[in-house]
Amino acid sequence: MADKIDFTCQKCGQQMNIDEAQAGTLIDCPICRGQVLVPPAPVEGYAKPVVREDWKTNTGDGATVIVSDVRISWGSAFEIVLKFTVCAAAIGLIIGFAIGVLALLVGGIRP
Repeated sequence: MADKIDFTCQKCGQQMNIDEAQAGTLIDCPICRGQVLVPPAPVEGYAKPVVREDWKTNTGDGATVIVSDVRISWGSAFEIVLKFTVCAAAIGLIIGFAIGVLALLVGGIRP
């Protein structure tokens, strides 16, 4: 007996149970007749993704789209790089200052 893949039609929400051999193919939903891509079979040892109800939104044409409140923008990536650069520069200045002070203490000031 072939393994089955459980998934949901993204247009109407119909639960489906399809043979694993059909993974990656387009099938017709038995309820809404929309074409649905059969997802890959779950991999042993990996958890199935969880979709919270508040992540779903209706597009107005009957389709449901999964969204989340996680947003990454170039601005936030730039801020991270900028903070890293400033921290690296500050660490470099502190190390340079410490080496200078150590050199003065060990070797004294020579003309």
